[in-house]
Amino acid sequence: MMQIERKIYTPLMRLAVALVLLTLAGCGEVPPDMPTPVPNVGRIVISGSLQYHPDSTFYPDSIGVVLDDDSLGFHDNPYAIDDIQVGVHAVRVYLDFAGRIISGTERDVKVRFSETTDVGFNILTGGMEVLSVLELSADSTMIPDSAGVILDGDSLGFQANPAILTYIPKGTHTVSTYVVFDGRDYLGPARGITVNFAEVTDVRIPMVAGGVIAVNADCDGNGLDSLGIQLDGVDLGVDIAPRIISNIDAGVHKLVAYALIDTVRLEAWRAGVDVALAETTSVDMTLQAVAPFVGSHAPNIECVDIDGNGYSLFDHWGEVIYLYFFEHT
Repeated sequence: MMQIERKIYTPLMRLAVALVLLTLAGCGEVPPDMPTPVPNVGRIVISGSLQYHPDSTFYPDSIGVVLDDDSLGFHDNPYAIDDIQVGVHAVRVYLDFAGRIISGTERDVKVRFSETTDVGFNILTGGMEVLSVLELSADSTMIPDSAGVILDGDSLGFQANPAILTYIPKGTHTVSTYVVFDGRDYLGPARGITVNFAEVTDVRIPMVAGGVIAVNADCDGNGLDSLGIQLDGVDLGVDIAPRIISNIDAGVHKLVAYALIDTVRLEAWRAGVDVALAETTSVDMTLQAVAPFVGSHAPNIECVDIDGNGYSLFDHWGEVIYLYFFEHT
């Protein structure tokens, strides 16, 4: 019985295996009558315009396009993009207008299979009038003729003060200004400003010029006609006494006053002159001969120890300094 069953089933099994092998061999081939798959894509047509007033719209010849954070550069306006994968894509346009790049708000655009989606970007803009004010003291201000303007991190260079900025996209922007006064640069605080469509927003940016030190010095009770000043190690030269030093940064400063009488140098110094912005600090000093003698002020000494640490005698004003001399090899 076993031999009969084997004779019957063995040919059938061989035929089944042959059919399976033939089927597997043809799996990688596409029958000639099967249609080619159609790509799952669509099309977008993007246009851009700029509007500063409800009755006036500007249509540029070209627009910049950003698709899914990928900049596609400038193209004719409108610009068609073919074969875009079906789905939602982030699109933004920007314009080159009046020497500035003006960017619109990013939008999500849905692309449908085998359809064209028209997307229009109308960038609504407003303006700013930015006034820069330099505060010289608590009761004295100055309005410079010009000021540099920084808008959203981009420097627009120096403009007439106040600066009239136009075609700023509607929304919140960061603006700051800077001025040059008395040979120094002053940067105003950055402010967040909301710009509304077809409106001009007034912006006032104050800048503090710094503090003032008024130095009055004498020698043996006698006033001096002229006085030299060193501030933080920088010699400011000799000028008519008393000396008024302006535009000083807030903080603690080292001050030296000096004079030359009959070839004898007179000097006095202060290690801790506290200066506040827009305020005047008065300093009265009595000058003594620099040549060391008992009771005179020691001249400033700056040195470096064997460990490379710097020291200044100014840093120990009012303290008793003990000098220890030793040999080191």
